[in-house]
Amino acid sequence: MNENTWGFQFVRINDAADGFDTLLALNIGDEHKTRELFEEISNEFEAVKGGPGSPNYIIDLLDEEESIIDDISVTKEEAIKIAAKLGHKLAV
Repeated sequence: MNENTWGFQFVRINDAADGFDTLLALNIGDEHKTRELFEEISNEFEAVKGGPGSPNYIIDLLDEEESIIDDISVTKEEAIKIAAKLGHKLAV
């Protein structure tokens, strides 16, 4: 990601490797714009916060230092729709 910009990272939970696969990282812009868009996506897709049977895809909200500030869990289909809404194709 570029310096001084906030963004999103789309990851898939990889149970076999006990880790995550990064599918897409996006620079969005300043903190306000990025948080606003993240909140919009969270509300539209009614973010799932953990629990049994949770979706296997996560969208991370990243700050300018690429630290995860927040995240939402979504299904594969929702992740594809969200990436498309942002003008990108998700490599699933």
